[in-house]
Amino acid sequence: MSNRRVLLFCWLALAALLWKVFAEALGYGFGVAGIANPQLGGAVDATGLIAVAAAAGVSMLLWKRKEVYDFCYETVDETRKVVWPNRKETRDNTIVVIVCSVIMALILGGFDLVWAKLSNFILTGA
Repeated sequence: MSNRRVLLFCWLALAALLWKVFAEALGYGFGVAGIANPQLGGAVDATGLIAVAAAAGVSMLLWKRKEVYDFCYETVDETRKVVWPNRKETRDNTIVVIVCSVIMALILGGFDLVWAKLSNFILTGA
């Protein structure tokens, strides 16, 4: 898949996310203002339509800005150069992380227990 196709797919995902955020924000704004959300043709509400237009507009404005487009294109290009770990390396690294997390949890739990006993001894005197 070419860099431009990957970038376009990511841009469409951004537009969908913006649509959802704008629709929720507009719905909240209509609710706070006490305005009923008008239905357009029964199936589409006004906030959804406004949100689609706003998301499309913001996405197109960002797409047309050369600095933003170049940055995103270079990011996709650099991501292609990354050497991703294979399944075995991923599994081995995951096991190392889990073992280290358990060891640290035990150490911190031990410190907490010692400090709790010490604090209890100092405060109660017994």
